[in-house]
Amino acid sequence: MTVSQKHAAPLVRSTQTEASRAASLPEVIPLLRAAIAAGPRDDRLRLQLAKALFHTNRFAELVSWLQPLQWECEPTLLCYLGQAARLVGDSQLSESALRRAVAQGQPEATGYLVETLMYAGDRDEALALALMWLGKSPQDFRAQRAAASELLRRNEKRKLWNLCADLRCRGVWGSYVPSSMAFAASSPIEEQQIADLVNPLVWVEQTRFDDHPKFNMGLEADLRALGPGVTPPATKSTIGAATRLDGLERADGAFLRELRGRILRAVDTYVARRVEFPGNPLIAQRPATIALRIWSINVQGSGYETWHIHPAAWLSGVYYLRTPSREGARMRGAITFGPLPLGTVRKMRAWPAWTLIPAPGVLLLFPSYFGHRTWPTGVSEPRISIAFDVLAVEASTAKDIAL
Repeated sequence: MTVSQKHAAPLVRSTQTEASRAASLPEVIPLLRAAIAAGPRDDRLRLQLAKALFHTNRFAELVSWLQPLQWECEPTLLCYLGQAARLVGDSQLSESALRRAVAQGQPEATGYLVETLMYAGDRDEALALALMWLGKSPQDFRAQRAAASELLRRNEKRKLWNLCADLRCRGVWGSYVPSSMAFAASSPIEEQQIADLVNPLVWVEQTRFDDHPKFNMGLEADLRALGPGVTPPATKSTIGAATRLDGLERADGAFLRELRGRILRAVDTYVARRVEFPGNPLIAQRPATIALRIWSINVQGSGYETWHIHPAAWLSGVYYLRTPSREGARMRGAITFGPLPLGTVRKMRAWPAWTLIPAPGVLLLFPSYFGHRTWPTGVSEPRISIAFDVLAVEASTAKDIAL
């Protein structure tokens, strides 16, 4: 896609999915079990059940089901088994399943194996495998994170900076690279490279909808029609009292459809306002065709999001429906941005942390590599938001297992 000097062409949207009322994962589990009982060697049904069990936190059940079948599992099933085994504390089974998946040529399995080796304390092998795999698959964000965390732990900052420079030369930007560079920077010139790319005045954009009282009431009604939500998967960053609704990119509801349109228009505006920034990889490497992944989070009391990024996405954002009163507690329900800690916590001159106080009716856009966390509300009054990722179509359709 070509862009003129003064205007960015609107990003092309994927037309893969129409709005629909998809069955929730808990609803389909009994149906899948029954179908597999009738045709137990159907790998397609097995994969659907493995995904449903994994993303509803039924890791022990998944391990109990697949462990006896592991020698006949195809490699994607082995990845689910390996991930679930690690999450229930069986690193030996996890490593065994993932090594077989790697041997069978499953690309995602190497990144998961690196994570398991780190979890098991085999740091030397994990680092060697991560660096080897990044030489072949530089986009693998699990290997990126493991390599960065271990090199920082060893205080090998120059090696980490050089790794990031190599990844950038090979066309990789975003994911864990900016945070890694921030912690590895050791000169004013290197620090300025980071500062130019994480300045919130440049890269964060807020839009406030004037009609938000009525619009938010409609959105909440659409969300209620989809059901109560589920406990967020353990693979996500949500902690404490919270419920989550996934699949809003294809959900019915007039207000949800309108929100999707507003998000896409906001993304086009975001790009158009930044297209002339010289040499900026975020804009220069934007996807040619995009898709949305949208979910809602309802937290209260102890609920909050730990530090995280959205490594598979290009641009991310959140729209706020409800926020609790801040009387007596300014940070109640706030969102803080900064470099992802990567196992080390220290103030960064190049990328200082900063906090935004959300308000209903605000749509927030930011690069997906921005580390961020939220703060507990401490009250029963809910904080309701709709979060989203803007992804390249190939990322949105990838067989992500624990994204």
